[in-house]
Formats: sequence, C-alpha cells, structure tokens
Amino acid sequence: MRHGLFVLFVFMLVTAPAFAQSTETVAPPEPQTTTAATETTATNAPPEKPKPSSIATAADDPDSATVYVYRPKAFVGWALHPTLMVDGKDLVNIANGTVWSGHFAPGHYVFQMDDKRSGAELDLKAGDTYYMKIEIVTGFWKGGGKMTLMAKEQGGLEVKTLKPLPEKEVEHPDFKKH
Repeated sequence: MRHGLFVLFVFMLVTAPAFAQSTETVAPPEPQTTTAATETTATNAPPEKPKPSSIATAADDPDSATVYVYRPKAFVGWALHPTLMVDGKDLVNIANGTVWSGHFAPGHYVFQMDDKRSGAELDLKAGDTYYMKIEIVTGFWKGGGKMTLMAKEQGGLEVKTLKPLPEKEVEHPDFKKH
C-alpha cells in the first residue's frame, strides 16, 4: 500500500505543472496602420542610450554607483551560497557572513536571485549607494536565497561586521579581478 501511495505522490508532482497551465487563447495582434504623423514623431525621438560594454567602473570614478551585496551570519543554510544575478547574468555567489561591493555605471539594472522569486529593478544613479541583503529561505527540497533592498542607514550598519566575499565567488566577468 505504501508503494502505491508513493507512486501516486510522484505522479501528482510530475503532472501538476501540466494541469496548472492556462488554456486561454491569445488573439493575434491587430495590424497597425502607420500615418505620416506617427512616422515623424518616431523619427524625431531621441535615440536610446546604449548600455556601456562593461557595467563595472573603477572605485574612484565619481560617476559610479556603489552596490553592496551582503549576507548576515546565520546558522540556517550556513553551507549554501545563493547566486545574485544582474540583467540575467550571475553576479556573485554570496557566502554566509560576507559582503561584496561593486561599482556600477549609472543605468537601469535588474537584480534577481537565481530562482527569480525575489529581486529589484533599479535605476542606479552616480554617487549613490545601494544595499542588498540576502537571506536563506527554506524550501521543499532545498533552501534558496531571498534578496531585500535595504535602507542605507540599516545596510551601512549591517555590513560593518561582515567579512569580504572571497574572489572565487564573483561570477560576473566585468567584476572579476584579472
């Protein structure tokens, strides 16, 4: 009897996502008509400013934004190193009781945990400092990280007691030391 319940449980786990998918149909987009007025406004729009080839800047660059990523020391999940991503690329694997700081070119960035359940979209401004706290949350099979954007006053105090993140935990090529 136990074997049969286990097989049923596994079957439900495997097939549940398939049943949960929406069966809504999406109508195709309507064809758009172009008029002379819309053409002139589209050509007069300023071109989008391209992102720099490297998002990292020098520490002494006054036009950079400083981002601190930290994880307070805790017993829960002490061996886990959750990954923080920036614009879809791995940034750092944050170890227990460590802090990492990076200098970014001003602009729009999306910071997310690797499971994409928490994060923030930020417009980094030159001269500003941002603090992102990573905490471990428990899961069914394994734990993961949760990112919270912190106030400067609290984040600045919390990072003072932490160790620097080892260089081997930095994943993003723009921030690796050569």
